[in-house]
Amino acid sequence: KRNSNLIPISIKSLSQLRVLDLSCPYSPDGVLKLFPDWLGELKQLKLLDLSNNRLTKLPGVFGNLTSSLEEFYLLGNKLSFLPEEIGELISLKLLTLSVNLLVNLPKSIGNLKNLQNLSISANTIQNLPDSFGLLKNLILLDLSFNQLKKLPESFSGMTLISDLGLSHNFISDLPHGFGNLASLKYLNISDNQISHLPESFGNLFSLELMNVANNLLKQLPESIGNLKSLQDFRLTFNQLESLPISVKNLHDLKFIDLRGNNFESKSRIIEKLANPNCEIKI
Repeated sequence: KRNSNLIPISIKSLSQLRVLDLSCPYSPDGVLKLFPDWLGELKQLKLLDLSNNRLTKLPGVFGNLTSSLEEFYLLGNKLSFLPEEIGELISLKLLTLSVNLLVNLPKSIGNLKNLQNLSISANTIQNLPDSFGLLKNLILLDLSFNQLKKLPESFSGMTLISDLGLSHNFISDLPHGFGNLASLKYLNISDNQISHLPESFGNLFSLELMNVANNLLKQLPESIGNLKSLQDFRLTFNQLESLPISVKNLHDLKFIDLRGNNFESKSRIIEKLANPNCEIKI
């Protein structure tokens, strides 16, 4: 079993070090309780992995890491907040904060303009700051298993996102401009409290997989028929009584799961889909 005494401070003299893995996946107690100050002296560090430790806070000063660090892994710690200084890590492309104790995010998170991959699943986040929408280079975003009730309108400005996880929250409404996420291919908003989808949903032309299972949907917007790239559509356990006529336009659909809804005539639903290549579960 490792302990913090086995992490020599002499590492800071490795001026050309680019990758440092201090994760502790095999120890339930982790190794690090505090963020080592000397990490800020590593001028060339590109990747830092501190996953599965016992960190409760990050420093207010990141030193040289502000200009060099591109990948920062903090999964499985005990972080309850992030300092505003996290926004100074302007070279970050990947940030993993899943399985911590975060309740909110600082406004400075919006300063991470180069961020492409952000995972914050399995925390207790209730709200996102308006500045969140400034993360316009995000491609993958995982916010599943939190306590989000809504998304800021600025969310619609992150038009490069292709993979979005929002499952297992308490979201009741999506922003009106949600359809602006034109690059979206994979969307999971299952296990929320969504009662309707905005009409702009039909603008998600790149969408291939959509999971909206376990929500409160009573109907789908007519614009749903515009999702010409949709191949996998999961709608189990909502309150749907019918489908819009436009679903017949989903020519690329290969699988649709409609079980656990309130359809009066299942045969009519199958007729509406009118796609011999689609596997239908109802």
